[in-house]
Amino acid sequence: MVREGVQENSQVTISSTFHKIFQVLDIWKVFVRLGKVWEVSISPRRSRSGLRFGFCGFREVENPLLLENQLHNIFIGNLKIMVNLPKF
Repeated sequence: MVREGVQENSQVTISSTFHKIFQVLDIWKVFVRLGKVWEVSISPRRSRSGLRFGFCGFREVENPLLLENQLHNIFIGNLKIMVNLPKF
């Protein structure tokens, strides 16, 4: 059953950069508090600065911009997560 005003298949995919100490389970535990998480993945490749890109998919999101603002305020330890919503 889906809440009123929310489509069952509505999804938001978040891309972010993660420090090398973060694992998929760490990210899952943080993001699951904000909504229904259906997928978390972190790329094994690293940028020049040692950061990895990760992706998190949420289902049944009513307001993607509100979710983005909530995610912008997340710290894991003393490291801040940078979040970008997909443009398409």
